[in-house]
Amino acid sequence: MSPSSRLYIGNPYAQLRNMITVDDVLQSRLVADPLRLYDCCPIGDGSAALVLADMDLARKLTDTPIEIAGSTVATGSGGLHKRVSVTSFEATKLSAAKAFGME
Repeated sequence: MSPSSRLYIGNPYAQLRNMITVDDVLQSRLVADPLRLYDCCPIGDGSAALVLADMDLARKLTDTPIEIAGSTVATGSGGLHKRVSVTSFEATKLSAAKAFGME
């Protein structure tokens, strides 16, 4: 794909639906080095819902219940100046490692 090729996913539910080029991404303004505008998520409101139930009730509510195999939590700093890396969250890595270690 050439740098001037238009990128468009076509998701009608996306928060941002404007077409951009590779050049637009590469030349977008610097937000926090090395992150540029199109490397970052837009601020927006969203929602999600989850119904927790024991497996017997879940099977009555749906043909495809999902079992939660594990759950963990970890905390970290939201401030970029306090992070080891500006491109990852140590708390996410720690929580994932704990969850993957559950049986």
